[in-house]
Amino acid sequence: MLKFERKGAVGVLTFAKAPVNAISFNDWLNVPKKLQELEQEEGLRGIVLIGEGKHFSAGNDHREFVVGGRQDLDKGTAAVRDGLKALAECPLITLAAVSGAAMGSALGLACMTDVRIGTPDAMLGLPEVKVGAFGGYRFIRDSFPDGEARKMQLTGEPISGERAYQLGFFQELVSKEDLLTRATALIEEMTKHLRPTFTRRVKRVFVGTDHQRMWYEYELERLRGVDYLEAGL
Repeated sequence: MLKFERKGAVGVLTFAKAPVNAISFNDWLNVPKKLQELEQEEGLRGIVLIGEGKHFSAGNDHREFVVGGRQDLDKGTAAVRDGLKALAECPLITLAAVSGAAMGSALGLACMTDVRIGTPDAMLGLPEVKVGAFGGYRFIRDSFPDGEARKMQLTGEPISGERAYQLGFFQELVSKEDLLTRATALIEEMTKHLRPTFTRRVKRVFVGTDHQRMWYEYELERLRGVDYLEAGL
């Protein structure tokens, strides 16, 4: 599901699972492993996350939320949590290049990167509430104004890339054709002044202690979300 290509000092991780690059619970188990592999790549300074084809990713396949019991739901959502946490704490500089849909847990992945760029017609949202699931607010709250985050959570309605740029979620808007080129160039710009031995330490400054509270709060939300799902089964 994850394809890797290296472009000089920049690695490109591509979600490649037609037609919408959905991420299964099993796919999530591979995210920390893949990131650990990339941390060992000599000379690699940053990672671009991008989707193959039209979409970044539609997030989790919603059908996985309505099969199995509480144990399966707890295990699956824990895999999502661990994948998000691995990206947030990755020592390499990370950038999400978003076109098309970035929904649910895929939006969470974008939130965990250091910088984000997107296309004007990108669509970002938390549609889980429309299919009987609930969750995602905590991982978008730090990237969007709180009222906007709550509205997205409660309505399930997406916002456009243009709106995301206005809110500061995207640092740049670019065309689909230029998305990957600009993403790799921006990683190079952001790392060219850092000493090679220091590049992987700077993330400790970005993450700091605030993330400890975020993961604690996210775990509470995740467990309440499992309760909500179980009640509807």
